[in-house]
Amino acid sequence: MANRKGNGSVLQAILMLPTSTAQSITPCAVVNTGLTQIDAIVLQCMDNNSLSFTDKLMIDLLYTNGCRVSEILQIHSKNIRVDGSIFIHGLKGSNDRIIHSTYFSVQLMQMRLNNCFVFMDISRFYYHRLFVKLGLYSSFSTSEKRAVTHVLRHNYIAKIQAEFKDLNLTNRSTGQKSISSTLHYTKKNKVN
Repeated sequence: MANRKGNGSVLQAILMLPTSTAQSITPCAVVNTGLTQIDAIVLQCMDNNSLSFTDKLMIDLLYTNGCRVSEILQIHSKNIRVDGSIFIHGLKGSNDRIIHSTYFSVQLMQMRLNNCFVFMDISRFYYHRLFVKLGLYSSFSTSEKRAVTHVLRHNYIAKIQAEFKDLNLTNRSTGQKSISSTLHYTKKNKVN
């Protein structure tokens, strides 16, 4: 693992770069725009000044790409491409793929140039607790189970499948190796 020593001031400078900010959205507006409750929470997170850059980046990458938390935690500066996109090594049998950030591509390009490692020493359990605190989870009516760190993956897959109605496309966009994995997500009730 790379050492963060000496990267502190570089990382601080990168974090000060301007980002496009999301507009706040209320649950009432969600009904009128066709957004899900999960969409509204994500938009509020991007506008939340008390959340760290790292937390916002994690939420953005999960929401925009339907990745697993463990895939995002594996990102190193060498995985960030010149245009700010990220090469993801698929885990749990998933295929490798390229993902993008909605808000932070400029910062990602700077991290690549300066060899910064944003997610060092953060575990998926931290994100589980954070997502519960933010209300970023969904219970399924068919069981007592609830999606916490996978809620954004469920949301992404449901949206891709609803828009394109193509299991192969949905499967490729999330890096899943088999259609049966994709079907597992599409058979679940839609997230709120």
